[in-house]
Amino acid sequence: MSGGTWQEQAARRTAVSREARTLPREPASWPSRVALGLATVAWLGTLVWLVATLPERVPTHWSSGTIPDRWSSRGVALATSALLPPAIADGQIGVAAHRPGGEVPGWAFPVTLACFLASIGLVVARMGLGGRYRPREDDPDLG
Repeated sequence: MSGGTWQEQAARRTAVSREARTLPREPASWPSRVALGLATVAWLGTLVWLVATLPERVPTHWSSGTIPDRWSSRGVALATSALLPPAIADGQIGVAAHRPGGEVPGWAFPVTLACFLASIGLVVARMGLGGRYRPREDDPDLG
């Protein structure tokens, strides 16, 4: 913070803190909780499916031509699916493990990337359109 004595800065911080407490609870709104719950259930369902159906040798890395160039054991593939972002790991490993030669369709990577970027774009757009993250005109630290 710039400008003013430490008392003025502390008073501004207190005022901003009071104002923040009156704002709506943004990411905890019911649609966000429902979306998170559905995504969690889908992820857990996919993990259960992988546990039940993965073979002992699973493709876990692909060249630019969608042909697998690295294979792992079932356990490593399950650990990867549990620890990496679910949309990438679960989808790619699950699809490839059940196809001849472990190849993924050519559309799989671009579609996964497009979905990921679209979801980030929606969050950023929501932040930009809402007033919660817009600076106040009377903020002395922006002057």
